[in-house]
Amino acid sequence: MARNKEINLYGGSEELTSQQKLENKKKKKKRKVVRIVVFSIVGTLLLLIGGCIFAASRAMKKLQSSTVSLAHPETGDIVSEINVNGTLESEKTIHYVSPASMTVKSVKPMGSYVKKGDVIIEFEEDSYNKAMRQLEINTRVSENTYNSQDANGADVRKKIAKAQSEMAQYRADMDADQKKADEYKAIVDNYEKDNKLNNFSAAVQTQIALEQANIAKCQAIQEQMLEAFKESPEYVALDNEAKAEALANFMKTGEYKTLSDSIAQSQTVINNVSKQSTNQSSDYQKALTEYEKYKAKVDADKAKVEASQTEIETYQKTLGNSYDRDSSNLQRELASMQAQDSMDELLKYEHGLIAPFDGVVTMVGFTEGDTAIQGSPIITFSSLEDVHVTLGVGKSDLEKLAIGQKADITILKNKYTGKVATINRSAVSAGNAGTQIMVTVSVDNPDENVYIGLDAKCNILTASVEGVMTVPVEAVNVDDKGEFVFTYNPSTMLVGKKYVTTGVSSEMDIEIVEGLDEKDVIVTSYTGVIEEGKMSSPSPESASFVTEAMGNKK
Repeated sequence: MARNKEINLYGGSEELTSQQKLENKKKKKKRKVVRIVVFSIVGTLLLLIGGCIFAASRAMKKLQSSTVSLAHPETGDIVSEINVNGTLESEKTIHYVSPASMTVKSVKPMGSYVKKGDVIIEFEEDSYNKAMRQLEINTRVSENTYNSQDANGADVRKKIAKAQSEMAQYRADMDADQKKADEYKAIVDNYEKDNKLNNFSAAVQTQIALEQANIAKCQAIQEQMLEAFKESPEYVALDNEAKAEALANFMKTGEYKTLSDSIAQSQTVINNVSKQSTNQSSDYQKALTEYEKYKAKVDADKAKVEASQTEIETYQKTLGNSYDRDSSNLQRELASMQAQDSMDELLKYEHGLIAPFDGVVTMVGFTEGDTAIQGSPIITFSSLEDVHVTLGVGKSDLEKLAIGQKADITILKNKYTGKVATINRSAVSAGNAGTQIMVTVSVDNPDENVYIGLDAKCNILTASVEGVMTVPVEAVNVDDKGEFVFTYNPSTMLVGKKYVTTGVSSEMDIEIVEGLDEKDVIVTSYTGVIEEGKMSSPSPESASFVTEAMGNKK
């Protein structure tokens, strides 16, 4: 019988007893269980580590999807300005026209700078004297014409005065007759108002009908009572004489008598309302007749007034060209004033047109040797003492502008100061730029370097504040609830949101009036997409915020 052998770990073999074999089998089973447990633990750890690495990888990728630049709110000064280009224009421009047809002797060319007191344009002496003589002749001819119209007009004016007196009397008669007509018309209207007369007549007829119905009803009852009385045994038993007396007594007493009284009362009512209706109708007809009479008198008075007016107009025509004395005098005065104005205007050119202020010639209508036609533009002269910059601003800038705001002005690299002088109340089209509001900025002290029509750059100071909380302009956002900034928690790397109230802003910074604290960390810019409650990674230049937060946390 063969014996079981066990390989000795240290070499060789030896025979084992049954008890030893049993113990060895238990040990092998125990080692197998330990190996399984160890392998299970290791596998679980590997899965956990892998999941953490995967989650961390996803978180890092999510962080890397948005990067934020960070800053604290600062305390500083803000100056709000509007920078806009415009055109330099004169505030005082005079357009001269030729007072007569004259030959130009000399004229300053367009663009010439002319000092106050210098000659701008001069006419030939002969042509000037001729124009002066023509003006004098025209003035005398006009005066003679008016004198001729007044001659031999006294008699006609007397006839006009008489006709005017008669017309005044006719007007007085017409007013009195119209007053009477109005009085009777008021009475007629009162009857006719709301169909009062017809309604009253209808009411009368209704009342009469009711009373007549009552009479008929009472009479019918009486007839029935008489028939019943005549058929009674007591009445039948009487002789004829007694019957007549009994019947008379029956009709004078009791219900029959009551019915008779009701019939009499209804008849009285009928008589009264009929009389009232007749009276009202009579009053209405009388008022209507009087109204028509006075209305006819008013028409006759009006015809007399019109006849007198026609007579006056006929007389007035004989005064010459339909002018009466007053009208002729007024026309004469007007002609005299116009002649004097023309004379004064022409006298301005006796020694040439003198510049009333320092300025520049901006338009010339004629050159030397030309004949300037009366009334035609000859020269335009613009002041250089009072100039402004005309510029257009959009709706966003308009809200910041106000009259009197100071401005720095640059013209050909030369610096000037000024202020907002006017803001137009009507928008103008600016092509693709939409609409603009025109604004003028006055120039305080213009000098010889100022040229009308040049471009000018204006830097308008609209507002300024000192020592206020500021953030970069790009940090402020807007949604349907208002303005807000994104905040950042460096410890959790989460993005937040705070709504703010803003104030003055410049191109770089904006004032925070309410909503932030100086310790807040705000997002000044970002890449990707950020949302409230989501994680974002700081930009390299903002990593110090996270480092500082981690250090404080330790």
